[in-house]
Amino acid sequence: GIFRKAFEGVGRIFRRFMELEDEEEIDKAVGPGDRVMITGMSADLNGRSAEVISADSNNMLVIKLDDGKQLTVSKKTISSVLANCKIWDLPGAGTPRYPQATYLRRMGIRHFDVVVLMTASRFTEAELMLMEELRRWKVPYFLVRSKIDFDIEAEIEDQDEVCEIGEPSAKPFEDATIKTVKDFFRSSHSQDKIYCISSRAKYRSRFDFLELERDMQTAIKAQRVVDSRQVRELLSWRQ
Repeated sequence: GIFRKAFEGVGRIFRRFMELEDEEEIDKAVGPGDRVMITGMSADLNGRSAEVISADSNNMLVIKLDDGKQLTVSKKTISSVLANCKIWDLPGAGTPRYPQATYLRRMGIRHFDVVVLMTASRFTEAELMLMEELRRWKVPYFLVRSKIDFDIEAEIEDQDEVCEIGEPSAKPFEDATIKTVKDFFRSSHSQDKIYCISSRAKYRSRFDFLELERDMQTAIKAQRVVDSRQVRELLSWRQ
């Protein structure tokens, strides 16, 4: 079902490691297609994730960073193997078909690595209750206010100004609108961290989208990383 698919990456990696007998074989197991975490290099690279493009018999890997840059590194610089992740677009809570009382159990949300709650206006009472449940089960979650560009454009129009998002003259409207939205969620929902984003591709690098992306990546790494030391301990216990 849904969770078998969501966690198949972890199972794939553990099955592969469980077949190995020593550290040398574990090192050889890292291969093309794996997501890995970098360590023992420069400060701007340590802790970053990358995809393995190729591997050779001399313990060298060609890896591709998230920005597309490729590097050749030693397998000794790999501290962890990241499992695959799946994204599930779930229906909203608190509807006749998906009532709040059974939503968490029915969707199995407490088993998810991270949850993103998104709204174009405000969060419903059911969604606020869902946040409480996520906190109780210690599931990291992110609150996202979408379509912030529409709000900014409306504010510019209301003020009879002629400018577009991204232009210097529009910056005061951007800042004021985002502050108003975040203040609303802080006062009405007692939520201090809200990410204001736009789904338009041309605005992906504006507002809070990149910050959201980084914070989600950090949370997913913390939830999904398989530490090589833990694998070795598991193998030692097995023997």
